[in-house]
Amino acid sequence: MKKRIDSLLRICNIPIREEWEEYVGEGKYSLYQYWKVLGLIDAGTLERINLFKDDLRPTIEMINYFKTLDFHFRPSCYINKEVADVGSGFGFITFFLLLSGAKKVYSIGDPVRIGFIKKLYEAAISENLIDEGLISFKPEFIKTSDTTLDSNIADGSLGLVLLNDTLEHITPRIFPSLVKSSYNNLCRGGKFISRQQNTDSKSMLARLRKVWEEVEKNCLIDQRVTLINESVGDISTENTLKLALSTRGLDSIDFYEAIKTYKQKGQFPSHDTNIPPIDILTDVPEEGDTGIERICTEFKKCGFSKVKVYPDLMSSRRSRYFQPLAKQLPGLFLGSGIFDDTTVFNMTK
Repeated sequence: MKKRIDSLLRICNIPIREEWEEYVGEGKYSLYQYWKVLGLIDAGTLERINLFKDDLRPTIEMINYFKTLDFHFRPSCYINKEVADVGSGFGFITFFLLLSGAKKVYSIGDPVRIGFIKKLYEAAISENLIDEGLISFKPEFIKTSDTTLDSNIADGSLGLVLLNDTLEHITPRIFPSLVKSSYNNLCRGGKFISRQQNTDSKSMLARLRKVWEEVEKNCLIDQRVTLINESVGDISTENTLKLALSTRGLDSIDFYEAIKTYKQKGQFPSHDTNIPPIDILTDVPEEGDTGIERICTEFKKCGFSKVKVYPDLMSSRRSRYFQPLAKQLPGLFLGSGIFDDTTVFNMTK
């Protein structure tokens, strides 16, 4: 483990050493800011990194975090096999997979962060920290029309499709396409493994509702107001706000359909708005629904031979000792609401 982390940090320290100001610095949401959110580095370290006066060094928190990844995304699933890292973020898991024995990784994510990963990969190659030709990049999200995660992936070629803190950002409309594409790309016996928050958990849901309200108030309500004004034209301020409030939680297709209905009939949409808001421009929910029944039903419908879910207990000292039991008897924890904030879906083709 230590050797892999040391190798990973040599790669992740390149932007600090080379002073990549477009990606690192105060006010920029960077790889290092994300590691601070995860608790892998402290505020002081982040501040020094943003001034290019410090670098990443191994911490106990890092070791525990990557042990958690090893437990849920076992290297035996992907050693000498190809992997899709869906929602790859800043790419550190993509690199960790390669350092752990993956044959090749398809890194799939938003264009800005994929650009960062690609630049980091090229720099790591030039410094002989990693080999060339091991990562394929897809700088876009899954779409409803997709039947493959990436056109470069041959059907039946992947050993693992990995999602870490990503499933909650997939809309219900797009989700079936993600499942079908994963099924097509996985080899027989291949794994789809996702680790994410559990919206069936009462304690987690209470925390998420606060996040939804904050993002809605600070960003997404204004986004919808702007789009409504651009699309409708002659509309009062009162009706603009009413339409913006009533379209919360709709994806882009339903949002523009609601605007069309308003323009034609003057009707406002009617649905439960006590749900996570969605960024209309990217079709990405803010920490959306990961209810166990909904997720598992879609995988069974698609034909996965084994559909399993269990709570992730590795992130806490209090709970990690119960993890083997929770994996074998998940209902004991999920049914009683004990340590159920995070779940892992483990599906086999």
